Amino acid sequence: MTSTKKQVEVKDKIEGDMMDLSFLQLTEVPMKDIASYKKVRELDISTNRLVRLPPAMMTLTHLVKIDLSKNQLKELPENFGDLKKLKHLDLFSNQLKQLPLSFCELRELKFLDLKDNPLVPVLGEAAGDCVDAKSCQLAAKKVVNLMSTLKEEVEKRLRKEKEKMERQEREEQEAEMRLLEQKRREKKAEKQRRRNQAKWNRPNEPTASGFEDSGFQEPPVTDNSESLNRVQPRTPTILSRFTPSMHRIVATSLVIFTAVTIARWNGPMTTENAFKNVKKKL
Repeated sequence: MTSTKKQVEVKDKIEGDMMDLSFLQLTEVPMKDIASYKKVRELDISTNRLVRLPPAMMTLTHLVKIDLSKNQLKELPENFGDLKKLKHLDLFSNQLKQLPLSFCELRELKFLDLKDNPLVPVLGEAAGDCVDAKSCQLAAKKVVNLMSTLKEEVEKRLRKEKEKMERQEREEQEAEMRLLEQKRREKKAEKQRRRNQAKWNRPNEPTASGFEDSGFQEPPVTDNSESLNRVQPRTPTILSRFTPSMHRIVATSLVIFTAVTIARWNGPMTTENAFKNVKKKL
């Protein structure tokens, strides 16, 4: 019963394409009732006790004129710019300090009254005093342009912050990759160092006589077939390169050479012995 009465009252407030809901002490916008009348182009909700507007009100995109003067609005919805067909907007005597960035989308706006609002200085300067149609039209143009500039600056700052965050993220990823690569190289170097240390600390084992005499050591026989072909050399000397048979040959040659030299020796080299050697040759 109450719902029917409400609907009848709203219907009684419609005259042509205008709905007049002023002076009703409303604390909320009756969205359900308003949305049911698609032919309404102008909405007057002035002189009520509205503190906020529902975001759903921005779906009334067919509205071209809205009067919200003499309420207690402290802010407008962020999507207020969805009312792109809006040409006349009266916000006189509210509690507005700022406007949403989407306000720049109201390109069709030709009338704007923001008097008697505690606007921030830059917005108050653009809005000016709406005292006649010309000044209100100029206010609409200046405020829309100001909000466009502010939106561009905000978007630019957001892009820079996003690029900065992406750059920092890339740098962190690159630093992490470098750290991982450094740890991998250090681990590889440490593994190679331990392998070399184990190789040089390996005890000598008995080898075949040929390798033993020449200074080379055969690798120990293990179950690992890959180690059979590896030989760990020790620093060889010149004499260690000869086999025992070659040592005997060299020793015998030295003995023979010494005996011949002794047999041919004619004593110390004096003047007398020198003359004797000359006579023998003659």
